[in-house]
Amino acid sequence: LVIPRGLEPAAQTAAVGWGLWSFNPDSDSTPRLFVRNGDSVPNSAPAAAFERLRKGLVRNLAQRIVFTAAARNSLGALEDHVVMTSPPTAAGVRAPFTVLAKAGDSVHSGADQLILFDLIDIDPTAHPLSNPARTLWASDDQDPRVYFLGRLTGGALGGAIERALIESTPDPTRPGQRTLKALLRVGGRIPNTTLTIAAAHFAEGNRIRGNQFGDFYAWVRVSGSGINEANDGAMLKIHNGMVQMVAREGQRLSAVQELYLGDDCAGDSIDPNYISSHYVYLNDRGQGVMQPMVRSTTTPVTDITQCRRAGILAINESGQLSIVTVPGEPVRFSSSVSGQETTAEVAGIALATRPLNNNGEILGLNVASNYPGTSAYGAAFFKFRIPACGADFNGNGHADISDLQSFVDAWLAHNGDFNHDGSTTLQDLFSFLDAWFAGC
Repeated sequence: LVIPRGLEPAAQTAAVGWGLWSFNPDSDSTPRLFVRNGDSVPNSAPAAAFERLRKGLVRNLAQRIVFTAAARNSLGALEDHVVMTSPPTAAGVRAPFTVLAKAGDSVHSGADQLILFDLIDIDPTAHPLSNPARTLWASDDQDPRVYFLGRLTGGALGGAIERALIESTPDPTRPGQRTLKALLRVGGRIPNTTLTIAAAHFAEGNRIRGNQFGDFYAWVRVSGSGINEANDGAMLKIHNGMVQMVAREGQRLSAVQELYLGDDCAGDSIDPNYISSHYVYLNDRGQGVMQPMVRSTTTPVTDITQCRRAGILAINESGQLSIVTVPGEPVRFSSSVSGQETTAEVAGIALATRPLNNNGEILGLNVASNYPGTSAYGAAFFKFRIPACGADFNGNGHADISDLQSFVDAWLAHNGDFNHDGSTTLQDLFSFLDAWFAGC
């Protein structure tokens, strides 16, 4: 898909429009126009025509093109639309448009009926190509499920306008119609917790990640009872329309380490370029890897650099969090060179540019002190496989007695929140035992 630079929305004038073209350099290098400003919006009442392009654009494996655009109706109002079409089959032959969502549509949010106010734009040039920000996702079906970022109003929100992740799906009871559902919205309650989403900075870049199968991870601020500070950070996972909290600020990772997902530490500001704690890498299986900051639970933080002790945590398909490695703690690994197991203390960690593949393998670089064969520091690439199921607690590829021992140790250290309700209780032990006896 190509958007010539001269026709970008920022360059529009009364004499210059915009358009989207499709071309296949392997079979036909001639670009074919499939939408441009001035095209009529189908089934619009009052009548409307596309006026400018938004920044959302995706093409799925079923050759469906989904894009976002603003259209002006005959009454003069400018309304955002999510639209689906297909590539042209021949020069001058364009496929029809299908509107999947538009400003003013009703959106289900729990028991509330809200109104879609507009769409959220993210400038794709403001983020590295290795980890680009997105506002639009589509499944690979002929009639795809589509997910987009927008703002809601009305209903329980009154006149307020809040951000949301919204799903557009075919309505099985009304052929040709779509149903809109808010999967995640500011002000919404996080299931199985007493917490509410206080803020979701979707427009600030890589703070939400999704795939074409409807799996999402989002960094948000939460409020409610039982949090450490006002507006603590939390990482949420959305799967099959269900939301669960997989990590939160203050969550214990070990007897002496806790998770830190905030923007500041000891009253100081984190370098704005240091945003690793705010997003998660995601694969097509719904597994994730995140690199949050970790702080000590026993030593007061007096230096801003102490907040940059970034650990690497993995999240499996069921949303269970596991520790890959944490700075300051020993890590045991097998050398691919000598074939022998050894132990070193991790001093610093860096994930690869694309650190997670669809096999659940994480690739990164450890800078370790007391590294064998060196006097001070040494560096080593490492690979770790995300546990395939909750019972595989230690990530060795299968559920055995060592997983039971590892979980009991974590549970006794108050780090066994297996059901992700925000605390380690007897129920977590029972839940793990159920998973362990079920096996992997």
